[in-house]
Amino acid sequence: MSDGNKDILKTLSAISESLKALEHAAHTMAKASVASVVYPNDTLQKLLGEYTALELADAEALSQLTKAGDELKSQYGENSTFEQRAEQFGKSEAQQQNKPITDAMEQRKATMAACSAFRRKHPIVASLHDVAIRKSE
Repeated sequence: MSDGNKDILKTLSAISESLKALEHAAHTMAKASVASVVYPNDTLQKLLGEYTALELADAEALSQLTKAGDELKSQYGENSTFEQRAEQFGKSEAQQQNKPITDAMEQRKATMAACSAFRRKHPIVASLHDVAIRKSE
């Protein structure tokens, strides 16, 4: 490939990236415009705050679930199954060992359900939130 063709490809790639950024900005503006028609500004800000709190709670629940799993693995071995521990320690003890995971899993189910319920009730707000999050990444 000649240097001229490489320069053209580089320029086209830069133009493509610019168009993607413009498309993202247009989508964001459209979502913000729709949101401003549907919700008064103070309500929109309140709902965005609520959804952010739900997302943060869900991220924390996932973190706690991961931590509980990691702790169980470090205590009983990477490949230790419930059945193996039940055989070794008894079913009751294996259930106790799993309790931090089951508790964390229940919490995560609850936070995921809360996020899903909010998304169903306020899809425009959730979408606007998601665009803002992607923009900040």
